[in-house]
Amino acid sequence: MVLVIVLVMAVYFGVGGIVGYILGRAVGRLPLVIFCLLLGAAILALLVLPAIGVNTSAILGDDTRGNRIVAYSALSPGLAGAVLLGALGLRQRRRAGKG
Repeated sequence: MVLVIVLVMAVYFGVGGIVGYILGRAVGRLPLVIFCLLLGAAILALLVLPAIGVNTSAILGDDTRGNRIVAYSALSPGLAGAVLLGALGLRQRRRAGKG
C-alpha cells in the first residue's frame, strides 16, 4: 500500500513538474504563478472546508478522509513539482534571453 502511495505521489510530482516547466519556460512567470495558486487553493479547499463543517460530499463522496488523502498524496506533490521545475523553466527562459 505504501508503494502505491509513493508511486501515485511520484506520478503527480512528475505531471505537476512537467506542466510547471512548460509554463515557466514557454509562457512565463504569470501563468506559472496562477497555476500554482490554483493548485494551492484546491489543496486548501480539500483540507480546510471539511474541517469547518462545509459539506464537500459532491467532490469525493462523503469521505472527508478521502479529501485529505487526495490533497496530500496527489495535489501536494503536484504543487511541489510545479514550483520546483517551474523555477527551473524560468531559469532556462532567462538564460535563453526571453525574459
